[in-house]
Amino acid sequence: MSNANSTSLRARHSPHFKMNAEELIWISGRVAVLEDLVGAICRDHLAALARARAAE
Repeated sequence: MSNANSTSLRARHSPHFKMNAEELIWISGRVAVLEDLVGAICRDHLAALARARAAE
C-alpha cells in the first residue's frame, strides 16, 4: 500500500474525520466528473486499439 493510500485509510478511520452533507455533495460531483473523464479516455483508447487491429 502506498503512503498516500495508507494516510487516506488512517484519516477515514480516525474519530476526527468529519464530512458534512455539503462536502459529501461536492465530492460526489467531483467523482462523477472523474468517472466521465475516465470513461471517455477508456472508450477512446479501446477505439484506437480496435482501429489498429483492423489495420493489421
